[in-house]
Amino acid sequence: MINQVDPTREGPPGFPIQLREAYLYEANVSRRSRQKGDARKPTLDAQIQGAAPDPRGGAFSVVLGANVTMPFGTPPVPGVATFSCSVIGRFEHPEPLPEDFRERFCQKEALVLLWPYLRASLSELTRMAELPAPPLPTLDVSRIVAAEGALAVHSELRRPRVKKLRAPEDSAPAS
Repeated sequence: MINQVDPTREGPPGFPIQLREAYLYEANVSRRSRQKGDARKPTLDAQIQGAAPDPRGGAFSVVLGANVTMPFGTPPVPGVATFSCSVIGRFEHPEPLPEDFRERFCQKEALVLLWPYLRASLSELTRMAELPAPPLPTLDVSRIVAAEGALAVHSELRRPRVKKLRAPEDSAPAS
């Protein structure tokens, strides 16, 4: 059964899907002259894509990429630089995962786990290109985790939490 917990294990439950490796998958930097209609501020376009799982087991890969376009320089030679970068993460699970679990994992948990690698890779590209690009923003992990469906792949590992209910203060009986 997927996501079984070892009852003899001490400490909090672990996550059955593990990131085994993450590395730079593709990188490209290009420069061109600024044209009418180019954005005056940096723009970011990010995408995430899960690859087909390994048919022999629970391994699968996820590619997270971003394109950053930013103006640089001042007249008479203004330009636009485009940084394209993607990282790949290889995840493993002891057995094949159902397709819906894998898709949900790719959209939430894989994003949170791979974003720092993408952020660092893009920062290094901009440094090597000697262009003062702002770093990618950090993710608000608490917001992603709080979103409906986040960490659902691992929900079988979590103990049910009992929420204590309190009566609203304004609903106290009138005296």
